[in-house]
Amino acid sequence: MIAELMRLYKSKESLILTLNALCKMVKNRFRDAFGYYNAVRKVLSKQNKSEKLDNELTPEEEKKYIGYEELMSVPQKVKKILMDTYGEVFLSNNELSKLTKAKSLAYLRLVFDYVTLYLNVHYPLRLVWPTVYLRPVDAGNYLQGTKLHLNNFKNVRLMGAQVIDLDGSTINLIAQFLHFLINSLGQTPTKLLWRVYNNSPGEYDSNNGFSSTLSKLFVKYNGKPMSMNMIRHIVESHLIQSPTYAKLTNREKHDLHAKLLHSTFAANTSYNKIANRSTAPEVSEEAPDFSYEPTPQPPSPALKHTMLVSHAFVDLWHLIEDEKSFDKHLFSLLDEPEQDFMRYCLSKCHIKSREFDSAYNEQLDGVVKRLKMLQGATAIGDDNPGIKKEMKQLLDKLYEKGVFSTNYYTQFKRLMKLS
Repeated sequence: MIAELMRLYKSKESLILTLNALCKMVKNRFRDAFGYYNAVRKVLSKQNKSEKLDNELTPEEEKKYIGYEELMSVPQKVKKILMDTYGEVFLSNNELSKLTKAKSLAYLRLVFDYVTLYLNVHYPLRLVWPTVYLRPVDAGNYLQGTKLHLNNFKNVRLMGAQVIDLDGSTINLIAQFLHFLINSLGQTPTKLLWRVYNNSPGEYDSNNGFSSTLSKLFVKYNGKPMSMNMIRHIVESHLIQSPTYAKLTNREKHDLHAKLLHSTFAANTSYNKIANRSTAPEVSEEAPDFSYEPTPQPPSPALKHTMLVSHAFVDLWHLIEDEKSFDKHLFSLLDEPEQDFMRYCLSKCHIKSREFDSAYNEQLDGVVKRLKMLQGATAIGDDNPGIKKEMKQLLDKLYEKGVFSTNYYTQFKRLMKLS
C-alpha cells in the first residue's frame, strides 16, 4: 500500500495528508495496520519539517524561478500585444464583427489569456479562479460586488471560508471583461474565467488541467513554465523579504497571508524562498570595527524630512496593499509633498473597495500638523481657508498626473469639503 501511494503522490505533503486520512480510517478497527501507517507518517512528517528548514532555492529551482517584477510583467506583455495589434484590449461588437473567424479566435485567445494571467498573478489563489461563479453558490466560490467568497479550496477545512476584498484595478478589469462578454460576444456568463475550446469561447467546466494550462501560458508569453505553486512562492517570498514586513503587526501579517489562503506560519516555513548562496556572486565584506562609538551627528535636513515622513504616515507599502486605490508607479513619480498629501487623503477618507466613508481618526490632527510642517505652513486645521486652498491645488495636481480616477477625485473633494 505504501509503495503504491508513493508511486501515485510525488509531493511529500500530499502523501502525508493521504496517510492522515488512512490512519483515521483504520485506527479503531485495524490496530496493527494503524501502527504501521502511523509510523511511516511520522517519519515522513519529520523529513518534511527538516526539509523546510533549508529554504534556499536549489539550482534546479533557480532555473525555473523568476523575480517578482518579472512575474507581474507577464500579463502586461499580453496586454501590449492586444494594444499594438487592435488598439485596445476589449473590442466592441462592431469592431469584433469586422474580423475574420480565424482572427476573431486569435483575438479572443489573447483576451482570455490576459484576464487569466492577470487574476492568477495578482491573486494566486491556488487553482480557484476557474471555479469562481458570478452569483452566490452554496459551498462554492463566487464573486459578489468587490468581494471574492471562497468556500471551496484546498485547505478550507483548516482555514475556514474566506472573503477577499479585490482591489480597484482588478474590479475595473473584471467589470470591463464582463461588459465585453455580454455586449461584444452576446454571452450570458455564469463563471468569471473563459477560454477558447474546440474553436469556441466558453467557461471552464472545472479546474481540472488548469495547472497545465497556466504553465503553458507562461511558456507562451515568458518563455518559461510556471506552476501555481511557484507563483505563490514568489509572491510570498517577495512579501516576507520586503523591508516593511518586519514593521507589520501580527494581525496585519495574518491578513496579508490570508489573501493567499495561507497562515502566517505556513507562509514563513513553507513558502519563503531565498537565493541559493552557493551560486550567488561573492561579495567581499570588511570586518566591522567595534573599537569605538562614532560621535552622533545631527541628521541632514533631507534625512530629517524623511524621518518625519516615516513617523507621520502609515507605511506606504502596507497602505497600497490594503487600499489598492492608486497606481504604484505613478505614485513614485510624485514629489514628497504630493505623496504626503496622498497618504493624508487615504487616511481621511478611509477608502474601502468602492465605498467612500469619512471616518474620524484620532491621530488625524497629528498627521495633518506634520504634513503642514513639511510644507512649511504655520496655520493648522481643516477649517483654515489657506490650507484648504493648498490642499485643493495638490489634489488637482494629483488628478492631472493621473493618480486619481475622475470618480476618486470627485469623492475626495466631497468628503474633504474641498469643492
